[in-house]
Amino acid sequence: MPKKYTGVKILKVRKNATLKEIYRAAKEQFTAADLARFCQDEPMVPAEQVLAEMEAIHQKEMRRYKNSKSKKKTKQPGLLHKRSFLDHLKENGIGPKRHNGVRVLNVRKNSTLREIYREAKKQFTAEDLARYCQNERMVPGEQVLAELETIYKKEMRRYKSTENKKKKK
Repeated sequence: MPKKYTGVKILKVRKNATLKEIYRAAKEQFTAADLARFCQDEPMVPAEQVLAEMEAIHQKEMRRYKNSKSKKKTKQPGLLHKRSFLDHLKENGIGPKRHNGVRVLNVRKNSTLREIYREAKKQFTAEDLARYCQNERMVPGEQVLAELETIYKKEMRRYKSTENKKKKK
């Protein structure tokens, strides 16, 4: 009685066969029916439908995340909440410190990276943004390349002359 086809062909190769021999046997046993099986059109889902489902899942998870976050933030009466060092400075009329024109970031000594980033974000002002967005006078690329080439040629001449002097000695 012939074996029933289960969808997986058994590849027959000798024991201790090399990879090259296994590939050769697989290539010989590969038929047009196998190729037809791999070339069948399968039902597909439109990308718009997949995207809509993913957006719905994302919105649902974000709502769940925000709800759980708001439950954790319930304030207990009578507890004082920590104020940042910057808030304390602003209340007393003291501006942020500067060192050689660069604003000093005010954080505790043993602050975590997250706390440091939070303070940096609080202290970043529109003035800082304007300073980073200014168009500065720049040197044309051609001029930089020309200067680099002259420096290279000069150094190569100097290197060759020192090599020649070493050979003459």
